[in-house]
Amino acid sequence: MSILDSVIYQIITESIKTNVPNTFTIEKEKEALLGIDFTTETTPVTKDGRISLPVFMIAKIKPGSIAQKSGLKIGSVITELNGLPLTIDKYHEEIVKHTSFSLTLDESFCGLYQFLISDPTLSERITFHKN
Repeated sequence: MSILDSVIYQIITESIKTNVPNTFTIEKEKEALLGIDFTTETTPVTKDGRISLPVFMIAKIKPGSIAQKSGLKIGSVITELNGLPLTIDKYHEEIVKHTSFSLTLDESFCGLYQFLISDPTLSERITFHKN
């Protein structure tokens, strides 16, 4: 195992110990977007493939956006929308048509993602969706 992989495993282990899903209630104008970019596919992080970034991980939050004002964090993973599991199609449909909804976030990847974006050679492997 490389030193990088060891650091990543340590970050994951520590964050999993403290993770409690958070639910946020979002209020917005109809048709308004959240102002986030998120991962659209599972992205391997370690060479052995044992650790990957999940789909729906918030990669960027635009300054002044609904997401920032609501307290969403970079590296959080959107796991549920209005209490139901998420798909890309459902995300777009629900976000655009509702003015009030809840997002459940898993924040266990926040530390790992902060580490990854600090190194350009690692961060360029991640594919994002803009919304």
